[in-house]
Amino acid sequence: RLLGVDFPDLDKNKISKWKDMGLEENKITQCYNEGINELKEKLLGNRVKVELDILERNIDSYGRVLGYVYFGELSLSEYLVENGYAVMFDPTEPLCNKCPTLQYLEKKQGCLWD
Repeated sequence: RLLGVDFPDLDKNKISKWKDMGLEENKITQCYNEGINELKEKLLGNRVKVELDILERNIDSYGRVLGYVYFGELSLSEYLVENGYAVMFDPTEPLCNKCPTLQYLEKKQGCLWD
């Protein structure tokens, strides 16, 4: 699970968060599918590096490991936020180490916002 970002969830109970941002369900679904396909293209069959943040809890409430994931030099969190497939999300204090960068990249442009 990527630390510092929230990627759309198409579950009926969770999609309302995205609708509350003014997004239409068909746009959320489209960007979810595009984002998943781009990640599959980049990642399937390739090695990634996972970096944990020592200032953060590294396990979420569902028992999933939270970390920064890199494909070569590419930060997947930064890529998803910069291209409008995800938003910066960190409910903890202090903010995750990479969150200021993610906040800077989140310009409400890209897939979800076009």
